Amino acid sequence: MEVKIMLAQNDRKLYIKIMVGNILFNFFINKGIFESDHEWSIGKHNNTAFEMHYCMKGKGIIVIDDVPYELNEGDFCLIRPGIYHAQQKVGDFELQKCCLSFDFKAINYDLPSDLNPLVLDEGQRVIKTLNEVDYFVAHDRGELGYLIDMMLTEIQGKQLGYYTNLQCLLSLLLMTLVRCAPGQANAAEKNSDILPGDVDNMAIDVFFFNHYTTNVQAEDL
Repeated sequence: MEVKIMLAQNDRKLYIKIMVGNILFNFFINKGIFESDHEWSIGKHNNTAFEMHYCMKGKGIIVIDDVPYELNEGDFCLIRPGIYHAQQKVGDFELQKCCLSFDFKAINYDLPSDLNPLVLDEGQRVIKTLNEVDYFVAHDRGELGYLIDMMLTEIQGKQLGYYTNLQCLLSLLLMTLVRCAPGQANAAEKNSDILPGDVDNMAIDVFFFNHYTTNVQAEDL
């Protein structure tokens, strides 16, 4: 997978573009999505982009194609464009959620002659998986929550390189979502559950991915 830095922003929103092969993914992040939402109830509607809801705290109901699903902490769903859905709070539970939207399109441009064909194949496989899914609801085993926490840290800190780090984190989040999709999820179930050290290993991988060109000191680790 190749990630290209193409960004735009305003005071409250981030638009982040990621290339997977020749597929351009456009992510939309509202900086307020990480705040507690006491008015989460939204009537039936649909969107022109894919939408992911992740319940970080509390409890809510999301109704997709007239089927209600309860979202508890760690639950998430992915909804494709055009699918009608609505959302409701449950009682007085404080609800904190993450909501990300994205779309994608194929880009026609002159590809490098030495480009690994697996890069193009990966992009096609990703959009094929997404196009085959109307929606799905699942429970996070730790990966998505960890990536969202890291995104929140980057957005709040705004340190040098935080846009680039957000791109890396969104790339990992996208691939994690795709692997959780029906069909892909069945293959993943054959693997053992995440071990206690797996999340730490993910953090180490992300750190070295983001610092492989710098002179890392012992105290940085």
